[in-house]
Amino acid sequence: MVFDVGQVLVQWDSLRLCREQFRDEERARAINAAIFSHDDWQRLDEGVMDEEEANGRFAKRTGLSLEEVRQLILSSKVSLVPIPESIALLDELFHSGVHLYALTNMARGTFEFIRPRQAFWEHFRGIVVSSYLRTLKPRPEIFERLISTYKLTPGETVFLDDNATNVEGARAAGLQAIQFQDAAQARRDLATLVTT
Repeated sequence: MVFDVGQVLVQWDSLRLCREQFRDEERARAINAAIFSHDDWQRLDEGVMDEEEANGRFAKRTGLSLEEVRQLILSSKVSLVPIPESIALLDELFHSGVHLYALTNMARGTFEFIRPRQAFWEHFRGIVVSSYLRTLKPRPEIFERLISTYKLTPGETVFLDDNATNVEGARAAGLQAIQFQDAAQARRDLATLVTT
């Protein structure tokens, strides 16, 4: 079984983060759009832009100082805390002997920040991080790399992701896939897969 990470195993809500940092709603939305919803954020996840270059572009675009941007990006990493119900599901699957893998769109700096801080990574037999491969879900090559690297049988592998486009990409690669809403729904959908 293959897990996405953001909004599946760890919390991710960039607008909430911006609201906490910038009390003015209009400013919070503008900064969220200029940083976390901008193509530069995707370029970080893709590994084609480094964090310092992105920070400079974010500062120029938002009018924040470089130090303010760095603090916001650090806060975004700190905010990626585990979702207890999802970790409980991961633990159950691990202890029942399911082979677990992770496939995530994530910037290198973010991954290197959160991996040593969260124990759940140890449950995975393999981890594929987009920025290290310079590609992104839902592109076919990232699923192909996952399958070939870990010698997975696509039809016997279930992929769990909150993003519908990524779920469709996984299905196109031959994986079974479930769109994640919460751990209870994922558990029900997995039980249905097992019994059909």
